[in-house]
Amino acid sequence: MRTLPLVNNLLNIGTNQQMSYLLQKRIQFSNGMSTFLCFFVGLLSIVAYFVVGSSLLAITFWSYLIIPVVIIGLNKVGKNHVARFIFIPANCLYFTIANMATLLAFQNTAFDPGILNIYMFRHYGPSAIAALFILLDIRREPRAFILASVLSILIVGTFFESIQLVGIDLETLPRTKLGIALNEFFVWSAATIVMGMVLFLIYINSRYEKKFLEQNEVLAEQKEEISTQRDALEKAHGNLMSSINYAKRIQDALLPDKERLSQELPNHFILFKPRDVVSGDFYWAAKHKGLLYWVCADCTGHGVPGAFMTMVGMNLLNQIILEEDYNDPGQILEQLDSRLEQSLNTSDTTRKGIADGMDMAIAVINLTTRECKFAGAKRPLYYFKKGGEFVEIKGSKFPIGGGYTQKKSFETQQITFESHDRLYFFSDGYPDQYGGENKRKFMVKKFRLSLIDIQQQPLADQMGKLESALAQWQGFTKQTDDILVMGMELP
Repeated sequence: MRTLPLVNNLLNIGTNQQMSYLLQKRIQFSNGMSTFLCFFVGLLSIVAYFVVGSSLLAITFWSYLIIPVVIIGLNKVGKNHVARFIFIPANCLYFTIANMATLLAFQNTAFDPGILNIYMFRHYGPSAIAALFILLDIRREPRAFILASVLSILIVGTFFESIQLVGIDLETLPRTKLGIALNEFFVWSAATIVMGMVLFLIYINSRYEKKFLEQNEVLAEQKEEISTQRDALEKAHGNLMSSINYAKRIQDALLPDKERLSQELPNHFILFKPRDVVSGDFYWAAKHKGLLYWVCADCTGHGVPGAFMTMVGMNLLNQIILEEDYNDPGQILEQLDSRLEQSLNTSDTTRKGIADGMDMAIAVINLTTRECKFAGAKRPLYYFKKGGEFVEIKGSKFPIGGGYTQKKSFETQQITFESHDRLYFFSDGYPDQYGGENKRKFMVKKFRLSLIDIQQQPLADQMGKLESALAQWQGFTKQTDDILVMGMELP
């Protein structure tokens, strides 16, 4: 049978779903017992007025309504801990004051209210103690429980001391005719209160049991749904990873073969660390018609989007250099920029909204004439002479692609090198890596100093030094971007 909305709303005053199950039960119990005692005391007031014939006693009972109103009001404003703490002491205090008032009012009449007082505390005491255990958690609220118990005992003890001081004999009163009748009344009424408390707790438990069963059914359905979604996600993730791994195999196949590079190029190293499975950085190198081509590129994005750009970039370099024999770095970058925009269908009207492109450094080395031509698209060349002198050759401020509307220019710069001079290219992944004590970027200046510090080391050992420095700086911080550092020692 469904609970009446009024009763349900009354019991749940001051509760919410964020509260623990036991706390909700305790608040509901205090609301329910307050309501029950209102009706019970109302019954006593009727008996006092019509049976006993005392309007003063009836008014005394009606004054009890102050306590349940305060208890429910405290629950409503979120002070349930105060309401639960004062519930039993407040009731004891009320009955003490009420009983003393009736005792003084009727001490000169034939009716002796002292009997009423004695049996009320004697038979309702166990009910009050039981209610105290329900309202307060002795394990989690030991201080409140002990203090409430002590206050209740002091109040009741004070009452019994007081009635003896005014001359009421506690030994003879229970043996009077009225005392026997009141004893029967309070025995049965106390039993009724205890039974009501038990039934009320059973009712609350049944409501929560039903609620939990409904929640368990919902959770079971959600678990099944989540399990189905998890299986679907795992399958989708597996398919996605298969596709990404396949893309990695394609990217690896397009990158220059390292064994071939070791045969065709001078002493060099390539520190290549993709952030994800596939990379948005790429290196490209070739020996073509007596010239060495050495390229470092950093495409927009990383992961799969960046990897697509690397494939476009490597394909265009193959066309421009190997098929069409462009050998001037500046012209190569201009051709690459133009063809990349054509490949991406970047018109004048859409160019402003598209930022796909790449930064690139390219060196064309003639070992016969000992000349090195360089051009950069937002990437520099770090050149170390044999004696340790450092020269930074900056590239153009424009990237390849990137949606620029203004005319771009990529200047070719030329140096004459000597044996054992060194060239370095790098993407922004190494300098931008976060780490250190304050989780800051490594920065270009620190990277440049790191290169200067390892110039006394053989080139074969330098990649290991750079990897160690990066790992020490990075620590447990996630890799920020793809990392590419290229070094070459000229013969």
